[in-house]
Amino acid sequence: MKKSISLLVAVIVSTAGLNAADQAVAAESAHSIPSGETRIELDIIPGPSWKRIMWFGPIPVSKSPQVAAWVETIEGEFVATLTVTSSTARGKWIGNPEGGRPESLPVWLAASKRKASGRAAAGTERRDNRIDAVSSPTPKVGLDIEQNVCTENGKNYRIFVEVNASFDYNKTWPKKAKPGETGYSGVNGQPSLVYAGSFTGGQKETVELRPIGTGSVDGSTGDITPGTAGLTSALEIINRATATIR
Repeated sequence: MKKSISLLVAVIVSTAGLNAADQAVAAESAHSIPSGETRIELDIIPGPSWKRIMWFGPIPVSKSPQVAAWVETIEGEFVATLTVTSSTARGKWIGNPEGGRPESLPVWLAASKRKASGRAAAGTERRDNRIDAVSSPTPKVGLDIEQNVCTENGKNYRIFVEVNASFDYNKTWPKKAKPGETGYSGVNGQPSLVYAGSFTGGQKETVELRPIGTGSVDGSTGDITPGTAGLTSALEIINRATATIR
């Protein structure tokens, strides 16, 4: 009888161990990275200018910035959008201004329209055709996302983050400036600020994204103007931006 009980206990313990092992394998599989892809974990810590209170007459409105993050090859070929705030992605704004708001995130808007080619594009064209899959409401307290991106081992890439807060006027881009005058920016205020960092496909690393320049203040081009001259509070929208490559 004792032998039968001992055998039963051994079977139960063994089965429990297998179940635990199976669960561990399943959990690992759920977080596994498909072959030929790189997982990018983007962490944006907000600064003091991330969230602001704007007054429209007697009504206070809490405003957070527009944000986009994307990947390009080092040669400038667009690879994938990691995330973008839905107002910019869909072109829908309060008041529906004619022509939209191309000045919100002009660098991302231009980059996302560039046609990619080759292996990297195969995994990204579907995503770009379904921009809703990576768009989201304006984040209230920074940003923390994970996305898989098609990459090639040994190939160099760049991660970009573009951020912009409307109505953040300053001395360089004053509120009272009129169309045609130096510093006129409409409702934009300071132009978008672009951060960037580089990584190599197939290598695990953590990349610090740093400011490299500004977007077009009127959204007329997708060019990046090097440097941060004239910016004030725009430099405090993001406290720190890092990307962990797995």
